[in-house]
Amino acid sequence: MKKTRISILLMTLFGVSLFTSQTTFIALAEKNVTSESLIQSSKKTSEANSGSDETQSTSVSEPEEPSSSSQGLTELNPTTKPAKSVIKPKAGPAPDLISEFYVIKPKLTRYDHLVLDLNTTKQSLNLSKQNSLGNQLLGVEWRPESNAYIIYLSADKQVLLKPAGNTAGSKITSETQKNSVNNLSRFTDDYLWDIESVNGSYKIINKKNQLVLALKGTSNHAIGDDLILEKRSTGENQEMLMTRFNGYYAIKSEGLSATGSNVIDINNGFGIGNDIMTSLNGGYASQKWFVLYSSDVNAYVLGNAFDKRMLLSAEKGPGKSPITSSFNPKASLSYKYRHILYSVKDYKNRENIYEIWGNPGYMFASEKKPSLPQLVTYESKVNGNPMGLWELDQVGTIPPPNLTDFRLDKQGTNPTYYVGETINYSATVKTSDFRFMTAYYRYDSERYKVMDLDLFVVNNEVNFSGEWDTLQMEKEEDFKEGERFIELLTKGDGLFNSNSLAARVKILYPTPTAEPIPQKIYRNSKLSQFKGEDFVKDIKDEVGNPIEVKLVSLDTSKVGETKAVVSLTNQYKTIEIEVPVEIVKEPAKLKIDFVNEAETLLPGYSITLDGFVGDPIDLTKEQEVIDQLLNIKRAGYKIVGRPENETAVAMNATSISVKYTLQGLITLTSAPKTLDFGALTYDAKDKKVESPSFDQKLVVTDTRADASKGFSVTAALTKPLTNEKGQKLEDVLSYVYQDEEKKLTEQEQEIYKNTEGVPGSYTISDSWKSKKEADGLKLKIKGTTMLHTGKYQGVITWKIMAGQP
Repeated sequence: MKKTRISILLMTLFGVSLFTSQTTFIALAEKNVTSESLIQSSKKTSEANSGSDETQSTSVSEPEEPSSSSQGLTELNPTTKPAKSVIKPKAGPAPDLISEFYVIKPKLTRYDHLVLDLNTTKQSLNLSKQNSLGNQLLGVEWRPESNAYIIYLSADKQVLLKPAGNTAGSKITSETQKNSVNNLSRFTDDYLWDIESVNGSYKIINKKNQLVLALKGTSNHAIGDDLILEKRSTGENQEMLMTRFNGYYAIKSEGLSATGSNVIDINNGFGIGNDIMTSLNGGYASQKWFVLYSSDVNAYVLGNAFDKRMLLSAEKGPGKSPITSSFNPKASLSYKYRHILYSVKDYKNRENIYEIWGNPGYMFASEKKPSLPQLVTYESKVNGNPMGLWELDQVGTIPPPNLTDFRLDKQGTNPTYYVGETINYSATVKTSDFRFMTAYYRYDSERYKVMDLDLFVVNNEVNFSGEWDTLQMEKEEDFKEGERFIELLTKGDGLFNSNSLAARVKILYPTPTAEPIPQKIYRNSKLSQFKGEDFVKDIKDEVGNPIEVKLVSLDTSKVGETKAVVSLTNQYKTIEIEVPVEIVKEPAKLKIDFVNEAETLLPGYSITLDGFVGDPIDLTKEQEVIDQLLNIKRAGYKIVGRPENETAVAMNATSISVKYTLQGLITLTSAPKTLDFGALTYDAKDKKVESPSFDQKLVVTDTRADASKGFSVTAALTKPLTNEKGQKLEDVLSYVYQDEEKKLTEQEQEIYKNTEGVPGSYTISDSWKSKKEADGLKLKIKGTTMLHTGKYQGVITWKIMAGQP
C-alpha cells in the first residue's frame, strides 16, 4: 500500500497538486702406516752388511683349519749359516731367526727337556716336559713395521704373548685378539718383543718395558715353574734355545745303530698301503721324511719327502707296522696320522733323540733278522729300550711357498664393497719344492676355509684368481658391516704353509639414495593422494637392488616452507631423506545461487567469488554479495533462507556452492509521490483534467513463483482535497479503467486487474494519457459547484491484492 498526496491551487486560476536491504689392543691403523690392496709378501732376503737398513720378510705360518704346519724340528745355532737366508739390519731381526714355529727351551733345562708351555686355561707361560705339541710350539714373526717380533700360539695366531705387568718379576700371559692378526695388523709395544743373539742362544726382551724373559733363579727348575720378566743380566737363566722343524730327515733307529745307520724306509718301494721298515741308510728318496705339526691333530705328521702326500698312518693298530697312506688336501687330517715326539731326558746329553708315539703306541724297530724285512711296529711301552728311540738327522731343507702379488679388483688402502658385489682377486705363489698348491681364505679372525681350486705348479709358480661373494659373507651369523680383513693362505702339497697375506676392505650394506624433487603442494592436502615417487628421482643403491619408496610424513596444515620425509628401503636398510616443500593456498571458487520458493534458480543473479581451500568466506562482508542482495530486494524478493554458516562458509573443496532462498512478492515497486493537476481558473463552466503530471510511475512487480492467480490494484482517497483554510473539494476525482469510470472516495476502488498469471513488472501508469478515452485519474469540476479559491491537497492510497479480489 502506498499513498500519494494531491495538490490543487484554486485562485483566479484553479490549481491542483498530488503527493505520494664397538676392545682390542691391536691398533689397525697408525697415523704413519697405510696399506694397499696390492699386498706384496716380503721378499726373501740374504745376508747383508751390518750397516744394512733392510728388514726380513714377513712370513706367516697359520696353523688353523685345514691342517697347518711348521717345518721340522731343528736346533738353531747362531754361529752357523741358516737354511733360509735372512738379513741382520740395525735393530732388526736376530740372525738365523726367521718367522716360523719354535720350541723355546731355557738353556738351563735343555737336557731336562723342559720347554716353554703356554697354559691357555690359566693364560700363563711355564715349564713343561717337551712333547712339541701345540702349546709348546710358538710362532715367532718379525714385524718390519714395528721393528720387533710378535710371539703367538701355533694353533691359534690370535693368541699373543704379552707381559702380565711391567715390573721385574711379572709373569707372562696371553690374550686372544678380537681383530685379525695378519700382515696389516699394528701392535702396541706390550705385544712386541726384541730377540737378540747371545752366547749361542737368545734373549727375548719385551719392547714396552725392556725386561728379559727368564727363569726364576739358576737351578732346581721343575715342571710348572713360571717364566717371568727380569732386568737384563749375564745370567744363563735369561738365555733361551729356539728350535724349529724345517727340513727333511733321516729317522735313525738308536737301537740298530750298532749294526750301522738304519733308518725308516718304505717296504717294497713307493706305494700306498706299504709297510714301514728299517734299512741301511743309502740316502734314497724313500728314506727321507718330513716332520710337520698339524693343528688338525694337535701333533705331528710324518711324510715322505719324495711324495709329500704320502703320510705314515697308524690305522693297522697296535703291534702292526705303520703304513703309507694318502690324504685329502682339502679336508682335515684324520687322527690316524697323529704322532707325538717325546724328548728323552739326559740321553747321552743329546737333544734330538725322541720316542715317537702314534695313536696305538710307540714306534719300535725290529731286531735284525736275515732275509726278513725289519718292520717298524707300534708297541705299548718303551721302558728305555733303544729300539723305541729315534734320532732325527736333518738331510735337507724345505723352502716354504711364497705367496705374493695379492691384488683386489678395486684399488686403494681400504676399498669399499657393497653386499651383493663380488670381490675379485688374483695372487701368485712361488715355490721350488711342491707340485701343487691348495688355497685357503678367511675373513677377519675366523678359521681358514679351503677354496675349491686345483693349483698345479708350473715353472715354480702358480697364478690364480677368483672371487668372494659378499652375499655369502652377509649370511654369517655375526656379520656386521664395516671394515673387514680378507686373508689368503696357500699350502704346498696340501700341508706346508706359505706366508699369509691380507687385504683390508670395507663391506657395507647398499644404501638407497635418491635426488629430492622440490614440491609445491596445496595446504591441507591429504598424504594419501601422493606417492613417494612423486618426491624423489634417480632412485637406486650401489648394486641395483629394488627399492621401496614411501612418503613418511608431511605437514600440509600451514602455509610456508616445510620438509617432506621420504623413506627408501632395500632389503638391508631404510634411510629417510628430506624433500623441500612449499605449502601454498589452493585456489577455490564459491558459487552463490539465488532460488525462489519453488527452488528454481533465478537467472542472472548467480555470482562467483574467488577464495582458497581452507579459508572460510564471510558472505556478510563480501561487497558483491551485499550489492546483489540489495538488487534482489529491489527486484521484489524477500530473503527467507540464508546459507549455513553464512559468516564462515567452509571452503573445503576447490568448488563450493551455496544458495539464498527467496520468497517472491507482489509489490508496488514504484508509485507517484505527487500528482499535479495544475492550476484552474473558475469561470462557472465545467472543467476536466484528463491526466495529471506525476514524478514516478505507478509500477507493480510480481516475483512470486506461482503468479497464475494474478493480482489487482485499488485506490482510495484517504484524505480529501482540502485547502489551507480547511475547505474541501469533494466528488471531483475519478479513475477510468477499461472504459469504466469510478469516483475516488475513502472507499477502495479497483483500478487495475492482472489475469495474465506471469511474473513480471507492470507499469500501470503507462496507460495514463491525456486522451478522453484513456485509463487513469481524472479531475472534473462542474460549473455549478461552489468553489473556494486556494491550494488543495489530498492523499490517494494504492493497494495491491493477490488473486481475485
